[in-house]
Amino acid sequence: MNKEAKITLLAIKNNQKPEEYVFLGREKKKLADISTAFKAVCKEAKIVGFNFHDLRHDFASRLVMNKVGLYTVQELLRHKSAAMTKRYAHLSEEHKKDAVDVLCK
Repeated sequence: MNKEAKITLLAIKNNQKPEEYVFLGREKKKLADISTAFKAVCKEAKIVGFNFHDLRHDFASRLVMNKVGLYTVQELLRHKSAAMTKRYAHLSEEHKKDAVDVLCK
């Protein structure tokens, strides 16, 4: 967990009654399925074609583009093989352009 996530979760904890779960469903009960809640939030935000699982791809891609080693990303995603991690880590077009621009310096 990074520092920003920890600070955010501690702020939530300090501003609410102690609960068993950080994020609760509509009835103040445990969320039965995070995917259903995620789809509802995406619909409300008018985000189309983005699934909960896509967050893992985004996480891997951002780490790799910020020079985190593939083995570390593999460990964080708990993949058994580097090949699977490579399928998750996609480089943005801007990142690839910046890589080529290094040759012009």
